[in-house]
Amino acid sequence: MTGRPVPELNTFNMRSTVACIVGNMLLRAGSASATGCIALYLAFIKREVHDVPAVFLGFLAVAFYTSELTLAPVFGSLSDRYGRKFFMLLGTVLGGVAVLVLPLSPALPIFVAVRIAEGLSSASSVPAVLGHLAANSHGSAAVRGRIMAVFEVATIIGFGLGFVMSGFFWDRLHEHAFYAVSLVYGAALLVFTQVLSRPGGPAGEHPHARWEVYKRLAVHSSTIGFAPAWVTINAVLGMWFAHLGFQLAQVDDPSQLLVGGFTGTQVGLATGGLALSFVIGTACWAAAFGRIATQTIMTISVSALGICCVFLYLLNHTLDTSPGQIAGIVAVVVLLLFVVSGFTPAALAHLAEISEGFKEHRGGVMGLYS
Repeated sequence: MTGRPVPELNTFNMRSTVACIVGNMLLRAGSASATGCIALYLAFIKREVHDVPAVFLGFLAVAFYTSELTLAPVFGSLSDRYGRKFFMLLGTVLGGVAVLVLPLSPALPIFVAVRIAEGLSSASSVPAVLGHLAANSHGSAAVRGRIMAVFEVATIIGFGLGFVMSGFFWDRLHEHAFYAVSLVYGAALLVFTQVLSRPGGPAGEHPHARWEVYKRLAVHSSTIGFAPAWVTINAVLGMWFAHLGFQLAQVDDPSQLLVGGFTGTQVGLATGGLALSFVIGTACWAAAFGRIATQTIMTISVSALGICCVFLYLLNHTLDTSPGQIAGIVAVVVLLLFVVSGFTPAALAHLAEISEGFKEHRGGVMGLYS
């Protein structure tokens, strides 16, 4: 062992980084396929058994994200102390086991419990993955931005694949689709086993989870400027993905183009198309990192999201509009989604930059992603 610094992105570490990204992609595929199957299951219950209010879909999303955002900083800090690989593995086990409960009972409280467990799954795995990527990409804003862009592309591909699979799973297996979902989580578990096992923080340091770090971050100028935009954009995307499958799969509403009358496969393909737009857009944005400030990219993306919501409203009320006009609106929506897609990789790169001031707490800082 010499005093010469070890390159952050050597061959072995690159293999571990790739395992992080691919494992996270499969984890997100499992989470998205569970979300899609749950929405289709609830739409079936509403059609055939009893009413399911749309507000319940929102409550399920709240249950998922509350458990994730509450414990992600805790799990992230623990990963700094005990090593990140364990928490990646723990997250996949939590998600895979949780979905196995759903075929046993259609009781609504069961859905709530499963979504809470899946939130814990993301809270455990994602900060650990991001802490690993932040540690392996320090020293170059361009490299870091591109790695986070690759991470985000893989994440969106995972979401897209998951939603597409959910439609096929449901149409063929119905409530037994959740057994197939658990296999997706199992694949993520296998990939995460290839991640380099080592302490999360710098060698020889085993920092305790200190809430003082978050007190400092709460008044950090970069955090204060970043948090409102991050919450805003995820609030909108959260509403989209919480309700999309449920609304499309209901009984057809003749007064709205995007409500009711779609099969599970069609719902999955539509959601996959949405995810594909984000994949292409994120890939295009990757070249901008190092040339455009991350704050600027986030500002542009949030503005595009607001305009996109207006055009989606117009699309939903185009029943008497010609096919050419509908195609034009769809094209504008897709273009705006390309622009919106730049937000998350820019936000992740921004968080990674913040983590440079808290190197022994990278996992904890990256827990702010939730």
